[in-house]
Amino acid sequence: MEEVILKRCWLSRYWNLCVQHDIHPEFAGQKYEFWSSLAPLPLEVVLSAGQKAKEENTVDKADPDERDRFPRDMNNLSGEGNIESMLLVEKGMRELALLKVEDAVIFAMAQHRRPNLLKSGQPVSDDLKIPTESQNLLEAFELNQEEYEDVLFKQA
Repeated sequence: MEEVILKRCWLSRYWNLCVQHDIHPEFAGQKYEFWSSLAPLPLEVVLSAGQKAKEENTVDKADPDERDRFPRDMNNLSGEGNIESMLLVEKGMRELALLKVEDAVIFAMAQHRRPNLLKSGQPVSDDLKIPTESQNLLEAFELNQEEYEDVLFKQA
């Protein structure tokens, strides 16, 4: 059921980004309202799940008996864990893919980013930047807050 919750969060987040970037405006607002009602804080839920997975992975490597310390309480957010819910989420994910929403969001963010770089007078380079250990993604790639959150969301 945890997978269903994470997918609901994914759907909520991407329909919200569609609303923000005016992608599929004829129905993005309705989709966002629906999915956000099922996943009210998508970024926080996904980041929390990612952190728990890292902690569980560390515990799994350290001591197998410690696994029970990290209960999977994500089902509290899921409501009923029935087939209808799972099918609805899968249908939503297919729709997201069919409409190429993720690609459109990335493109919109890139379109927004380039003029901002040009306005600021910073040189726009095609060189690959690799962050050092002391740098975070925000500094290394000069990401704005929205782009940074999107990277964290996908990493989690």
